[in-house]
Amino acid sequence: MLKFTTTPDEAFQAILEAFLEISIDMLKDSLQSDYSEGGEDMFDGYLDQTRALFTPQELLVELEKLLKAHRSPNLYMPTDYHFLLLYDVLSQQVDIHNDTLQNEGEKKEYGSICIGKIDFYALTDCYFWDLDFLLESEIINKMHPDLKKTMGFNKETFGIVNRLRPDPKELELQIVHEEEPQQAESYYKRGEVYPYHDPEDF
Repeated sequence: MLKFTTTPDEAFQAILEAFLEISIDMLKDSLQSDYSEGGEDMFDGYLDQTRALFTPQELLVELEKLLKAHRSPNLYMPTDYHFLLLYDVLSQQVDIHNDTLQNEGEKKEYGSICIGKIDFYALTDCYFWDLDFLLESEIINKMHPDLKKTMGFNKETFGIVNRLRPDPKELELQIVHEEEPQQAESYYKRGEVYPYHDPEDF
């Protein structure tokens, strides 16, 4: 399993697995197609950061690595480069998922999971530590080093926003050992928008 700020509930686990599988299959199809020589079409829909940091072949390797880790009984901490890819895949596939649900009340199934539309921004709020990797390079590069440290920026964040291709060590998934594993908080309610929040909580 991949480590997020909140332990993934059953719905997020199913959604992430399905979306990674779809993205991997689409990329494999593009790599095998006749128009893949230039490489541009294979990156259709991906963020500029992803296009700058990975070749299509490298992207495929990292997506397969993430899927394998997601399915593992071990707990792995993604690097910032991996969180960029997870954000990118989720963003694309959530748009596709929501576009297929034309009418209010329509639902889609992923294995035993049945959900309506997905709120992408609520999803990232639930599971992502931060979205620093989306910052413009001008913003982070003008910051004083002490401010960067206070805000928790690391070398990976700096590398991503400045379009620096990752060192192999920056793509290593590290096993996390937790003495008391976090219990998953469920944001899933069958057939409803995901993540689901009870209106009475607001």
